[in-house]
Amino acid sequence: MPLSLGRPPLLLVVLAVLALPVSVQAQQLEAGELSALDEYVSGAMAAWNVPGLAIAVVADDAVVFSKGYGVREVGQRDPVDTGTRFAIGSTTKAIVATALGILVDEGSVEWDAPVISYLPWFRVGDPYITREMTVRDLLTHRAGFPNIDQIWVNPGLTTDQIVRRIAELQPVYSFRSGYLYQNVMYAVAGEVIEAASGMAWDEFVRTRIFEPLGMTATEATLAAVEGQPKVAQPHTRSGDSIRLTRNRSVDAVGPAGSIWSSVDDMASVTAHST
Repeated sequence: MPLSLGRPPLLLVVLAVLALPVSVQAQQLEAGELSALDEYVSGAMAAWNVPGLAIAVVADDAVVFSKGYGVREVGQRDPVDTGTRFAIGSTTKAIVATALGILVDEGSVEWDAPVISYLPWFRVGDPYITREMTVRDLLTHRAGFPNIDQIWVNPGLTTDQIVRRIAELQPVYSFRSGYLYQNVMYAVAGEVIEAASGMAWDEFVRTRIFEPLGMTATEATLAAVEGQPKVAQPHTRSGDSIRLTRNRSVDAVGPAGSIWSSVDDMASVTAHST
């Protein structure tokens, strides 16, 4: 899964779901090929000194391979299996876009309506952009602003404080003329979901997406997954050794990347959407 919230020193526990093209038939994946994949993954883990990993392969509408490797925490014996929860990082953004798509289909949101029609208090440092920025602009990284991740990594700020500080943000390129990856605008998108639905974004994705799809291992935030069983831990490299490190919470800008899920949940949904 892509992780675009700022790189940790070393990513050592990962979840991956590979969706093969529809033209590839599930039955073409012979047992020998899957065995070769198994050996390849095991070898790559050893080469890169990865404590734990989970992977699934989806072909057409079937999960043809799914397996956990290694341990959830270095020095411990708890194994990674296909039900182990990992941070899925910026794949969260696709789920938030889906949530907005549900509201668009229901007539509660319009892609090209101004953000201020849902959040009258919303402001950026340019009055024209404030007036013209649409819901679609929040998701497409084209609003003209720099990456301002230094705002949300401050653990002392709430979501409301973060999105209101955007009022001081000045553009660095012309509105809609370019592309610059932007996490904080997804936090604003979460506020739009709440304004349009009456539910906080994490409650919305849980009740309207996770539960209907049977994603029982999936949680929207680090706060929701902490203390639960089968949760992979982050690690970093210190010299030649691998050591446990702390989770960096993304919850303050949750719609940008705070969801945790298992390879079972992600593969099942991928299989049913191909």
